[in-house]
Amino acid sequence: MQPEIIIGDYQQLKTECNLIRYRVFVIEQNVPETLELDDRDSICIHLLLKLNNYYIGTGRIDLQQQGKIGRLAVLPSFRNKGYGQIILHNLELVARENQLNSVWLNAQKQSLNFYLKSGYNTISDEFLEANIPHLKMIKYFSD
Repeated sequence: MQPEIIIGDYQQLKTECNLIRYRVFVIEQNVPETLELDDRDSICIHLLLKLNNYYIGTGRIDLQQQGKIGRLAVLPSFRNKGYGQIILHNLELVARENQLNSVWLNAQKQSLNFYLKSGYNTISDEFLEANIPHLKMIKYFSD
């Protein structure tokens, strides 16, 4: 069964996005809640992935920061099944629809291969964000 893709603003999707993000980032990865929730949520475009009436993943894109993708999270039991790729691809489509030529993100080092397989290139040295090693990555669109 194909998942449903829901795109909207934070006010529309806040409850479901926050539940997934809290589970993945705060509980699983020990990111302080004060860092996980930020002032960018209200200006980002958010995406939810729904499968069999169950919300399984989320992500956001900040068009005001030149297409910064962030808060991409998939619940543990749904990982490694292509759902993260669906979220990422659809956030990239939002960027293209808004005439952006690229998107960028701060990838957790543990997820580096996920982004490399999706056409992203590393453009920074490793750095810590929320005590987790990250690398800045970018993907240019070629039409």
